[in-house]
Amino acid sequence: MLAFLLLEMLVATTQGIPLPEEDLISDVEALNVQSTGSSGVQQKKVAFFVALSNHLGPFAQPTDVVFDRVVTNIGSAYGFWSGRFRAPVSATYQFSVTLSAQPTKQAGLMMLKNGVRILELWSVSTPLWAPSSNVAVLSLKAGDQVWLQQRHGQCNGDMYTTFSGFLIFEN
Repeated sequence: MLAFLLLEMLVATTQGIPLPEEDLISDVEALNVQSTGSSGVQQKKVAFFVALSNHLGPFAQPTDVVFDRVVTNIGSAYGFWSGRFRAPVSATYQFSVTLSAQPTKQAGLMMLKNGVRILELWSVSTPLWAPSSNVAVLSLKAGDQVWLQQRHGQCNGDMYTTFSGFLIFEN
Protein backbone atom coordinates (compact mmCIF):
# COMPACT_ATOMS: atom_id res chain seq x y z
CA MET A 1 0.00 0.00 0.00
CA LEU A 2 2.79 2.42 0.87
CA ALA A 3 4.58 1.73 -2.42
CA PHE A 4 1.35 2.31 -4.37
CA LEU A 5 0.68 5.58 -2.52
CA LEU A 6 4.21 6.84 -3.19
CA LEU A 7 4.01 5.82 -6.87
CA GLU A 8 0.65 7.59 -7.23
CA MET A 9 2.10 10.76 -5.70
CA LEU A 10 5.23 10.59 -7.89
CA VAL A 11 3.26 10.13 -11.12
CA ALA A 12 0.84 12.91 -10.24
CA THR A 13 3.57 15.41 -9.38
CA THR A 14 5.74 14.62 -12.43
CA GLN A 15 2.73 15.13 -14.70
CA GLY A 16 1.83 18.39 -12.98
CA ILE A 17 -1.44 17.00 -11.61
CA PRO A 18 -2.30 18.60 -8.27
CA LEU A 19 -3.33 16.12 -5.59
CA PRO A 20 -6.26 17.29 -3.49
CA GLU A 21 -5.28 17.53 0.17
CA GLU A 22 -8.29 15.44 1.27
CA ASP A 23 -7.15 12.57 -1.01
CA LEU A 24 -3.71 12.60 0.57
CA ILE A 25 -5.20 12.67 4.06
CA SER A 26 -7.57 9.76 3.34
CA ASP A 27 -4.72 7.73 1.78
CA VAL A 28 -2.51 8.32 4.82
CA GLU A 29 -5.39 7.46 7.18
CA ALA A 30 -6.07 4.24 5.26
CA LEU A 31 -2.38 3.36 5.46
CA ASN A 32 -2.41 4.04 9.21
CA VAL A 33 -5.47 1.82 9.74
CA GLN A 34 -3.87 -0.98 7.71
CA SER A 35 -0.65 -0.92 9.74
CA THR A 36 -2.07 -0.37 13.22
CA GLY A 37 -5.63 -1.73 13.22
CA SER A 38 -8.91 0.16 12.99
CA SER A 39 -8.53 1.86 16.36
CA GLY A 40 -5.20 3.45 15.44
CA VAL A 41 -3.59 1.49 18.30
CA GLN A 42 -0.89 -1.06 17.52
CA GLN A 43 -2.39 -4.58 17.35
CA LYS A 44 -1.13 -6.99 20.01
CA LYS A 45 1.36 -9.55 18.71
CA VAL A 46 0.46 -13.15 19.57
CA ALA A 47 2.02 -16.29 18.07
CA PHE A 48 3.20 -19.63 19.43
CA PHE A 49 4.72 -22.87 18.18
CA VAL A 50 5.19 -25.87 20.46
CA ALA A 51 6.14 -29.51 19.91
CA LEU A 52 6.64 -32.82 21.65
CA SER A 53 10.29 -33.76 21.90
CA ASN A 54 9.37 -36.85 23.97
CA HIS A 55 6.80 -39.51 23.07
CA LEU A 56 3.46 -39.21 24.86
CA GLY A 57 1.09 -41.95 25.99
CA PRO A 58 -0.65 -44.24 26.05
CA PHE A 59 -3.02 -43.12 28.80
CA ALA A 60 -5.98 -44.89 30.40
CA GLN A 61 -8.21 -41.83 29.90
CA PRO A 62 -8.17 -38.63 27.79
CA THR A 63 -5.26 -36.45 28.93
CA ASP A 64 -4.41 -32.80 28.24
CA VAL A 65 -1.28 -32.50 26.11
CA VAL A 66 1.45 -30.35 27.63
CA PHE A 67 4.09 -29.78 24.97
CA ASP A 68 7.61 -30.02 26.35
CA ARG A 69 9.31 -27.89 23.66
CA VAL A 70 8.26 -24.25 23.34
CA VAL A 71 9.90 -22.90 20.18
CA THR A 72 8.01 -19.59 19.93
CA ASN A 73 5.72 -17.87 22.44
CA ILE A 74 5.32 -14.24 21.38
CA GLY A 75 2.88 -12.56 23.74
CA SER A 76 3.22 -15.42 26.29
CA ALA A 77 -0.30 -16.71 25.53
CA TYR A 78 0.74 -20.39 25.56
CA GLY A 79 0.94 -21.75 29.11
CA PHE A 80 4.05 -23.90 29.40
CA TRP A 81 2.80 -25.70 32.52
CA SER A 82 -0.84 -26.12 31.49
CA GLY A 83 -0.45 -26.71 27.74
CA ARG A 84 -3.27 -24.24 27.14
CA PHE A 85 -3.44 -21.18 24.93
CA ARG A 86 -5.27 -18.32 26.68
CA ALA A 87 -6.45 -15.50 24.41
CA PRO A 88 -5.00 -12.24 25.70
CA VAL A 89 -7.46 -10.16 23.63
CA SER A 90 -10.76 -10.72 21.85
CA ALA A 91 -9.68 -11.62 18.33
CA THR A 92 -9.78 -14.14 15.52
CA TYR A 93 -6.96 -16.67 15.77
CA GLN A 94 -5.67 -19.48 13.58
CA PHE A 95 -4.52 -22.77 15.14
CA SER A 96 -2.68 -25.62 13.42
CA VAL A 97 -2.07 -29.13 14.70
CA THR A 98 0.11 -31.90 13.31
CA LEU A 99 -0.10 -35.36 14.84
CA SER A 100 2.19 -38.29 14.25
CA ALA A 101 1.76 -41.64 15.95
CA GLN A 102 4.76 -43.59 17.14
CA PRO A 103 5.98 -46.19 14.62
CA THR A 104 3.52 -49.10 14.23
CA LYS A 105 1.05 -47.31 16.56
CA GLN A 106 -2.06 -45.14 16.40
CA ALA A 107 -2.83 -41.81 18.03
CA GLY A 108 -5.81 -39.50 18.38
CA LEU A 109 -5.99 -35.86 19.48
CA MET A 110 -8.88 -33.48 20.07
CA MET A 111 -8.77 -29.67 20.04
CA LEU A 112 -10.96 -28.04 22.67
CA LYS A 113 -12.14 -24.46 23.14
CA ASN A 114 -13.22 -23.87 26.73
CA GLY A 115 -13.84 -27.62 27.07
CA VAL A 116 -15.94 -27.96 23.88
CA ARG A 117 -14.66 -30.12 21.00
CA ILE A 118 -13.57 -28.15 17.94
CA LEU A 119 -11.82 -30.82 15.86
CA GLU A 120 -10.16 -34.23 16.04
CA LEU A 121 -7.12 -35.80 14.40
CA TRP A 122 -6.20 -39.43 13.92
CA SER A 123 -2.85 -40.87 12.87
CA VAL A 124 -2.05 -44.50 12.05
CA SER A 125 1.63 -45.30 11.48
CA THR A 126 1.25 -48.85 10.20
CA PRO A 127 2.84 -49.93 8.00
CA LEU A 128 4.11 -46.47 6.94
CA TRP A 129 4.21 -43.03 8.56
CA ALA A 130 0.89 -41.25 8.17
CA PRO A 131 0.83 -37.92 9.98
CA SER A 132 -2.41 -35.99 10.26
CA SER A 133 -2.95 -32.23 10.38
CA ASN A 134 -5.80 -29.79 10.73
CA VAL A 135 -6.40 -26.05 10.99
CA ALA A 136 -9.04 -24.09 12.89
CA VAL A 137 -9.90 -20.39 12.69
CA LEU A 138 -11.64 -19.36 15.90
CA SER A 139 -13.15 -16.16 17.19
CA LEU A 140 -12.12 -15.96 20.84
CA LYS A 141 -12.95 -13.61 23.68
CA ALA A 142 -10.17 -12.47 26.01
CA GLY A 143 -9.57 -15.30 28.48
CA ASP A 144 -10.92 -18.11 26.28
CA GLN A 145 -8.71 -21.20 26.24
CA VAL A 146 -7.73 -23.61 23.45
CA TRP A 147 -5.80 -26.82 24.05
CA LEU A 148 -5.27 -30.36 22.85
CA GLN A 149 -6.26 -33.58 24.55
CA GLN A 150 -4.81 -36.99 23.74
CA ARG A 151 -7.73 -39.34 23.22
CA HIS A 152 -6.01 -42.51 22.08
CA GLY A 153 -2.66 -44.20 21.50
CA GLN A 154 0.86 -42.86 21.51
CA CYS A 155 1.91 -39.49 20.06
CA ASN A 156 5.33 -39.44 18.46
CA GLY A 157 7.84 -36.99 19.92
CA ASP A 158 11.02 -35.90 18.14
CA MET A 159 9.18 -32.70 17.03
CA TYR A 160 6.70 -34.66 14.84
CA THR A 161 3.64 -33.67 16.89
CA THR A 162 3.15 -29.89 16.95
CA PHE A 163 0.64 -27.18 17.89
CA SER A 164 0.76 -23.56 16.78
CA GLY A 165 -1.42 -20.48 16.61
CA PHE A 166 -1.43 -16.78 15.95
CA LEU A 167 -3.67 -13.74 16.09
CA ILE A 168 -5.14 -12.81 12.70
CA PHE A 169 -7.01 -9.65 13.70
CA GLU A 170 -8.60 -8.18 16.79
CA ASN A 171 -12.41 -8.28 16.96
